[in-house]
Amino acid sequence: MTDYYLAVCTGGHLIDSEQVQTVRERQFDMEDMFDFDESTEPDYEISSDYCPDCGGKVLTECRNCQSNIQIEYNGPPYPNLTHIPDFCDSCGESYPWVDPVESEKQREGDFIEIDDTDIDGHFYPELVYEINLCYRVKADQAVLVLNRKLIENLIVDILRSVFSMDEIKLFYDIDNNRTHRLSKLIDNMKSRRSEIEKYGPSLDEDFFRAVDDLKYRGDASAHTIEDNPSQEDLESKSELATDVAKILFRLRTEAKTAHRTH
Repeated sequence: MTDYYLAVCTGGHLIDSEQVQTVRERQFDMEDMFDFDESTEPDYEISSDYCPDCGGKVLTECRNCQSNIQIEYNGPPYPNLTHIPDFCDSCGESYPWVDPVESEKQREGDFIEIDDTDIDGHFYPELVYEINLCYRVKADQAVLVLNRKLIENLIVDILRSVFSMDEIKLFYDIDNNRTHRLSKLIDNMKSRRSEIEKYGPSLDEDFFRAVDDLKYRGDASAHTIEDNPSQEDLESKSELATDVAKILFRLRTEAKTAHRTH
Protein backbone atom coordinates (compact mmCIF):
# COMPACT_ATOMS: atom_id res chain seq x y z
CA MET A 1 0.00 0.00 0.00
CA THR A 2 1.13 3.54 -0.74
CA ASP A 3 0.20 6.56 1.35
CA TYR A 4 -1.18 9.52 -0.56
CA TYR A 5 -2.00 13.09 0.40
CA LEU A 6 -5.04 14.43 -1.44
CA ALA A 7 -6.13 17.89 -2.47
CA VAL A 8 -9.94 17.94 -2.67
CA CYS A 9 -12.32 20.87 -3.15
CA THR A 10 -15.27 21.45 -0.83
CA GLY A 11 -17.52 20.09 -3.58
CA GLY A 12 -15.73 16.73 -3.51
CA HIS A 13 -13.65 17.02 -6.68
CA LEU A 14 -10.17 15.50 -6.54
CA ILE A 15 -7.71 18.21 -7.55
CA ASP A 16 -4.42 16.43 -7.03
CA SER A 17 -2.69 13.61 -5.16
CA GLU A 18 0.89 13.21 -3.98
CA GLN A 19 2.67 10.16 -2.63
CA VAL A 20 3.62 10.78 0.99
CA GLN A 21 6.85 8.87 0.63
CA THR A 22 7.91 11.07 -2.27
CA VAL A 23 7.37 14.19 -0.22
CA ARG A 24 9.28 12.79 2.75
CA GLU A 25 12.18 11.75 0.52
CA ARG A 26 12.44 15.31 -0.71
CA GLN A 27 12.70 16.56 2.85
CA PHE A 28 15.30 13.96 3.78
CA ASP A 29 17.33 14.96 0.73
CA MET A 30 17.33 18.53 2.02
CA GLU A 31 18.16 17.55 5.61
CA ASP A 32 21.73 18.82 5.29
CA MET A 33 20.44 22.24 4.28
CA PHE A 34 17.64 22.60 6.84
CA ASP A 35 17.02 21.58 10.42
CA PHE A 36 14.53 18.79 9.61
CA ASP A 37 11.92 17.92 12.23
CA GLU A 38 10.78 14.35 11.55
CA SER A 39 7.58 14.89 13.59
CA THR A 40 6.40 17.66 11.27
CA GLU A 41 3.90 16.73 8.59
CA PRO A 42 5.26 17.64 5.15
CA ASP A 43 3.46 20.48 3.41
CA TYR A 44 1.46 19.70 0.31
CA GLU A 45 1.69 22.49 -2.21
CA ILE A 46 -1.14 22.85 -4.71
CA SER A 47 -1.26 24.82 -7.92
CA SER A 48 -4.70 26.38 -7.37
CA ASP A 49 -6.71 27.47 -4.36
CA TYR A 50 -10.07 26.96 -6.06
CA CYS A 51 -11.65 24.14 -8.03
CA PRO A 52 -11.87 24.72 -11.79
CA ASP A 53 -15.10 22.66 -11.95
CA CYS A 54 -17.21 24.21 -9.17
CA GLY A 55 -15.15 27.04 -7.70
CA GLY A 56 -15.00 25.40 -4.28
CA LYS A 57 -12.08 26.03 -1.95
CA VAL A 58 -9.36 23.41 -2.32
CA LEU A 59 -8.44 21.65 0.92
CA THR A 60 -5.44 19.53 1.82
CA GLU A 61 -6.21 19.07 5.51
CA CYS A 62 -9.08 18.47 7.92
CA ARG A 63 -10.67 21.71 9.05
CA ASN A 64 -11.21 20.27 12.51
CA CYS A 65 -7.79 18.85 13.42
CA GLN A 66 -5.57 20.08 10.56
CA SER A 67 -4.41 16.55 9.69
CA ASN A 68 -3.62 16.00 6.03
CA ILE A 69 -6.33 14.42 3.89
CA GLN A 70 -4.64 11.09 3.47
CA ILE A 71 -5.45 7.57 2.24
CA GLU A 72 -3.70 4.28 1.74
CA TYR A 73 -4.12 3.17 -1.84
CA ASN A 74 -2.74 0.31 -3.89
CA GLY A 75 -3.51 0.74 -7.56
CA PRO A 76 -2.27 2.29 -10.77
CA PRO A 77 -1.27 4.98 -10.99
CA TYR A 78 -2.90 7.26 -8.39
CA PRO A 79 -6.21 7.73 -6.55
CA ASN A 80 -9.31 9.03 -8.32
CA LEU A 81 -12.73 10.35 -7.31
CA THR A 82 -13.87 6.97 -6.01
CA HIS A 83 -11.08 6.93 -3.44
CA ILE A 84 -11.82 10.24 -1.72
CA PRO A 85 -12.45 9.59 2.01
CA ASP A 86 -15.60 10.92 3.66
CA PHE A 87 -14.22 11.18 7.18
CA CYS A 88 -10.92 12.27 8.71
CA ASP A 89 -9.00 9.22 9.95
CA SER A 90 -7.46 11.30 12.75
CA CYS A 91 -10.52 12.87 14.40
CA GLY A 92 -13.51 11.26 12.67
CA GLU A 93 -14.97 14.57 11.48
CA SER A 94 -16.82 14.45 8.15
CA TYR A 95 -15.32 16.40 5.27
CA PRO A 96 -17.28 19.30 3.68
CA TRP A 97 -18.18 17.29 0.57
CA VAL A 98 -20.08 14.71 2.59
CA ASP A 99 -23.86 15.11 2.44
CA PRO A 100 -24.84 16.19 5.98
CA VAL A 101 -27.77 13.80 5.88
CA GLU A 102 -25.50 10.91 4.92
CA SER A 103 -23.20 11.73 7.83
CA GLU A 104 -26.20 11.51 10.19
CA LYS A 105 -27.71 8.41 8.60
CA GLN A 106 -29.01 5.96 11.21
CA ARG A 107 -31.00 3.51 9.08
CA GLU A 108 -30.38 1.77 5.78
CA GLY A 109 -32.88 1.36 2.97
CA ASP A 110 -35.94 3.33 1.85
CA PHE A 111 -39.42 3.75 3.28
CA ILE A 112 -40.91 3.72 -0.22
CA GLU A 113 -38.99 1.29 -2.42
CA ILE A 114 -39.91 2.34 -5.93
CA ASP A 115 -37.93 2.68 -9.13
CA ASP A 116 -37.32 6.28 -10.18
CA THR A 117 -38.42 5.39 -13.71
CA ASP A 118 -41.94 4.78 -12.36
CA ILE A 119 -42.22 8.42 -11.24
CA ASP A 120 -42.39 11.27 -13.71
CA GLY A 121 -42.20 15.04 -13.28
CA HIS A 122 -40.37 16.91 -10.53
CA PHE A 123 -42.79 17.14 -7.60
CA TYR A 124 -43.23 13.41 -6.92
CA PRO A 125 -39.58 12.31 -7.26
CA GLU A 126 -38.57 15.06 -4.85
CA LEU A 127 -41.33 14.14 -2.40
CA VAL A 128 -40.39 10.44 -2.44
CA TYR A 129 -36.76 11.46 -1.99
CA GLU A 130 -37.68 13.56 1.08
CA ILE A 131 -39.69 10.71 2.57
CA ASN A 132 -36.80 8.28 2.18
CA LEU A 133 -34.32 10.87 3.46
CA CYS A 134 -36.35 11.32 6.65
CA TYR A 135 -36.57 7.54 7.00
CA ARG A 136 -32.79 7.14 6.85
CA VAL A 137 -32.15 9.75 9.56
CA LYS A 138 -35.01 8.38 11.72
CA ALA A 139 -37.23 11.46 11.42
CA ASP A 140 -40.10 8.98 11.69
CA GLN A 141 -42.97 11.38 12.37
CA ALA A 142 -41.98 13.37 9.28
CA VAL A 143 -41.94 10.15 7.24
CA LEU A 144 -45.58 9.43 8.06
CA VAL A 145 -46.76 13.01 7.51
CA LEU A 146 -45.01 13.29 4.13
CA ASN A 147 -46.29 9.88 3.07
CA ARG A 148 -49.83 11.07 3.82
CA LYS A 149 -49.16 14.08 1.61
CA LEU A 150 -47.97 11.77 -1.18
CA ILE A 151 -51.17 9.70 -1.04
CA GLU A 152 -53.39 12.78 -0.99
CA ASN A 153 -51.74 14.37 -4.02
CA LEU A 154 -51.74 11.14 -6.01
CA ILE A 155 -55.47 10.58 -5.42
CA VAL A 156 -56.22 14.16 -6.51
CA ASP A 157 -54.16 13.61 -9.67
CA ILE A 158 -55.89 10.31 -10.44
CA LEU A 159 -59.40 11.71 -9.99
CA ARG A 160 -58.53 14.73 -12.13
CA SER A 161 -56.96 12.56 -14.85
CA VAL A 162 -59.80 10.04 -14.99
CA PHE A 163 -62.78 12.38 -14.70
CA SER A 164 -61.28 15.69 -15.89
CA MET A 165 -62.54 19.09 -14.85
CA ASP A 166 -66.08 18.08 -15.84
CA GLU A 167 -66.36 16.43 -12.43
CA ILE A 168 -64.19 18.81 -10.46
CA LYS A 169 -66.28 18.29 -7.34
CA LEU A 170 -64.80 14.82 -6.97
CA PHE A 171 -61.49 16.33 -5.91
CA TYR A 172 -62.09 20.04 -5.35
CA ASP A 173 -64.19 21.85 -2.74
CA ILE A 174 -65.46 24.77 -4.80
CA ASP A 175 -67.21 26.46 -1.87
CA ASN A 176 -64.00 26.65 0.16
CA ASN A 177 -61.62 26.99 -2.79
CA ARG A 178 -59.41 24.03 -1.85
CA THR A 179 -58.95 20.35 -2.60
CA HIS A 180 -61.11 18.02 -0.55
CA ARG A 181 -59.82 16.55 2.67
CA LEU A 182 -58.16 13.18 2.27
CA SER A 183 -61.07 11.32 3.87
CA LYS A 184 -63.43 12.78 1.26
CA LEU A 185 -60.99 11.99 -1.56
CA ILE A 186 -60.79 8.37 -0.43
CA ASP A 187 -64.60 8.11 -0.26
CA ASN A 188 -64.93 9.54 -3.77
CA MET A 189 -62.31 7.15 -5.05
CA LYS A 190 -64.19 4.23 -3.52
CA SER A 191 -67.50 5.34 -5.02
CA ARG A 192 -65.99 5.50 -8.52
CA ARG A 193 -63.58 2.60 -8.25
CA SER A 194 -65.09 0.62 -11.13
CA GLU A 195 -64.30 3.46 -13.54
CA ILE A 196 -60.81 4.05 -12.10
CA GLU A 197 -59.86 0.35 -12.20
CA LYS A 198 -60.03 0.45 -16.02
CA TYR A 199 -56.67 2.20 -15.90
CA GLY A 200 -54.73 -0.18 -13.71
CA PRO A 201 -54.75 -2.61 -10.80
CA SER A 202 -57.80 -3.53 -8.77
CA LEU A 203 -58.71 -1.25 -5.87
CA ASP A 204 -59.86 -3.92 -3.45
CA GLU A 205 -60.69 -3.66 0.22
CA ASP A 206 -57.12 -4.48 1.24
CA PHE A 207 -55.92 -1.48 -0.73
CA PHE A 208 -58.36 0.90 0.96
CA ARG A 209 -57.57 -0.55 4.39
CA ALA A 210 -53.91 0.16 3.74
CA VAL A 211 -54.71 3.72 2.61
CA ASP A 212 -56.85 4.31 5.70
CA ASP A 213 -54.09 2.96 7.95
CA LEU A 214 -51.44 5.21 6.40
CA LYS A 215 -53.79 8.19 6.54
CA TYR A 216 -54.47 7.56 10.23
CA ARG A 217 -50.75 7.35 11.04
CA GLY A 218 -50.04 10.51 9.08
CA ASP A 219 -52.88 12.35 10.83
CA ALA A 220 -51.69 11.17 14.24
CA SER A 221 -48.12 12.28 13.57
CA ALA A 222 -49.27 15.70 12.40
CA HIS A 223 -51.96 16.51 14.95
CA THR A 224 -51.38 14.57 18.17
CA ILE A 225 -48.59 14.05 20.66
CA GLU A 226 -47.40 10.46 20.51
CA ASP A 227 -44.19 8.50 20.70
CA ASN A 228 -42.21 7.75 17.57
CA PRO A 229 -43.27 4.46 15.98
CA SER A 230 -41.13 1.44 16.74
CA GLN A 231 -38.66 0.08 14.20
CA GLU A 232 -40.89 -2.96 13.59
CA ASP A 233 -44.00 -0.82 13.18
CA LEU A 234 -42.34 1.52 10.70
CA GLU A 235 -40.96 -1.40 8.69
CA SER A 236 -44.47 -2.83 8.36
CA LYS A 237 -45.76 0.59 7.31
CA SER A 238 -42.94 0.75 4.76
CA GLU A 239 -44.31 -2.34 3.04
CA LEU A 240 -47.82 -0.88 3.00
CA ALA A 241 -46.61 2.50 1.77
CA THR A 242 -44.59 0.93 -1.04
CA ASP A 243 -47.54 -1.20 -2.21
CA VAL A 244 -49.97 1.74 -2.09
CA ALA A 245 -47.55 4.09 -3.84
CA LYS A 246 -46.91 1.62 -6.68
CA ILE A 247 -50.65 1.19 -7.29
CA LEU A 248 -51.36 4.92 -7.20
CA PHE A 249 -48.41 5.82 -9.43
CA ARG A 250 -49.44 3.20 -11.96
CA LEU A 251 -53.05 4.42 -11.99
CA ARG A 252 -51.91 8.01 -12.40
CA THR A 253 -49.57 7.16 -15.28
CA GLU A 254 -52.08 4.97 -17.11
CA ALA A 255 -54.93 7.48 -16.73
CA LYS A 256 -52.81 10.39 -17.92
CA THR A 257 -51.52 8.38 -20.89
CA ALA A 258 -55.00 7.23 -21.90
CA HIS A 259 -56.45 10.71 -21.85
CA ARG A 260 -53.52 12.18 -23.78
CA THR A 261 -54.19 9.74 -26.63
CA HIS A 262 -57.87 10.65 -26.89
